[in-house]
Amino acid sequence: MIVAVCLFAAIYIYKKFKVTIKKIAVNCLKWIVNVFHTRKRASLVFIFTALVTLGFILLMIGMTQDFIANEFGDFNKLTSLLITALFNKDWNVPMRVFFILGSRQVLVALIFFTLVWILWKGRDKKIELLSLVVVAGGGELYEESLRRMFHHFSPIRKSLIEQLSYTFPSEQSLMAFVIYGFAVLMLVRHSKRLWVPTLAPIVAILILLLIAISRLYLSIQYPSDIAAGYVFGGVWLGLNVLLLETFRLMKGINL
Repeated sequence: MIVAVCLFAAIYIYKKFKVTIKKIAVNCLKWIVNVFHTRKRASLVFIFTALVTLGFILLMIGMTQDFIANEFGDFNKLTSLLITALFNKDWNVPMRVFFILGSRQVLVALIFFTLVWILWKGRDKKIELLSLVVVAGGGELYEESLRRMFHHFSPIRKSLIEQLSYTFPSEQSLMAFVIYGFAVLMLVRHSKRLWVPTLAPIVAILILLLIAISRLYLSIQYPSDIAAGYVFGGVWLGLNVLLLETFRLMKGINL
């Protein structure tokens, strides 16, 4: 009933204020494009990225405390039950397709696409290419260090097979968040189409959500592992974006 009321209200508002909503949407799109294409407004992007990164850091601290206190049991059980209730056996094929979207092969292809896009459209090619190397290559070292640290402080001693099968945070989720996020950032920054700044992040978030659901459906990882992978990946991506924007601002000052 709540969902039905919300949908009815949304349809009613859209029909009554259709013209106004379209004007606001177009103005917002133009404003976003100007933010990403105007060097003078780079500070606004920097502040927004810093706030989002701070949010991820706070979540990371909270999840670390919950992991050490072994408080993820109820969250894992409830999430797994919800996935089982929402998706039956008919979803097996689509879920395997969604799972492939987060595979190493797709992520490598996405890195290659980002590399080509930077070489084709990038303005600060050297800085952006270096940032891509740090984000992807450093991300592997970052997640490996995290998993080793959390295995050491794990409140539950698991067998070797369990440690290899269920990791905290999830390596695949962390790298998927980092690579998809950086690719979207480069796509938005260097695209001149108005719909890209809005559509690209939404598509990326939807893909990451489907990847997470597919891993839960196929019982490959615990919900807490996937959630931690996205949160810790958000911290790594945010710090690298802040570093990238800092170099841009420094270059602008030197000019």
